[in-house]
Amino acid sequence: MNWGRIKTILIILFLFTDIFLAFSIFTSRQKETEISPEVLSATVKILEEHGILIDKSAIPSKISHASVLQADNVISDYSEFAHLLLGDGFSEEDKNTFIAKDMHLSFQGDKFRFENLSAPDISENFTLNEAQKSAFSYLKGLGFDVSSAKVVSSDSYGGLFRIKIRDYAENMPIYSSETDISISKNGVHSLLGSWFNRRVNNNPDNKLKSPASILVDFASTYEGADSQIKSTELGYSVLDSATYHKSASLIPVTKIQLGSGTEYFIDSRQIE
Repeated sequence: MNWGRIKTILIILFLFTDIFLAFSIFTSRQKETEISPEVLSATVKILEEHGILIDKSAIPSKISHASVLQADNVISDYSEFAHLLLGDGFSEEDKNTFIAKDMHLSFQGDKFRFENLSAPDISENFTLNEAQKSAFSYLKGLGFDVSSAKVVSSDSYGGLFRIKIRDYAENMPIYSSETDISISKNGVHSLLGSWFNRRVNNNPDNKLKSPASILVDFASTYEGADSQIKSTELGYSVLDSATYHKSASLIPVTKIQLGSGTEYFIDSRQIE
């Protein structure tokens, strides 16, 4: 008996078995996460019954998987952050407000707002590419981890650029790590937003709520006047940014944007 040949055949059989099992798991998960066109159409109809309009194409056709991320606020202490932005000699107007000459810094929960009221002269000899590089460098100097951050939008007024920068995790936006910076060749004019530096993620991915279910739940409790849902997007956020968090869990959320621009962030976790 040729044992060598038998062993080779067995190895090949086991290999094909592994491939078959992997394929079965993959296709099973695909079916589990897909939302049928019938469900999407029914969702549109249910929302219409609640007086809310949405295009079916705005509803994701798959159920996503994501984990909860752990992160640390770039603001470890209001006073320390004020020292970084304002330098020496600043004064504390109250526990949330700091001033130095014509510079003003205030906090509301996790959010910060900095303004240089005697803004530096604007030079038109300053390109968008230079402005973006300067903005990233400035934020990095304040302790922001911008290694995964992207420019979301930008506009300019002469040589003054307003740039919105947001962090991303696995191509999903982190709404709690988003900052608007106004910058010219001669310095920063204003800074507005919040930022969390993510830790190494060891949490497993979990199946999230169905987008259809999230929209139906939203429609059943929504009492506003705007009847149009413009878009939906899956991302991460701290659930209560009005309260300061030295560290926080970034929760998978669905952002629902209405026609008026109003945004709602809905916890998208499956709560068992």
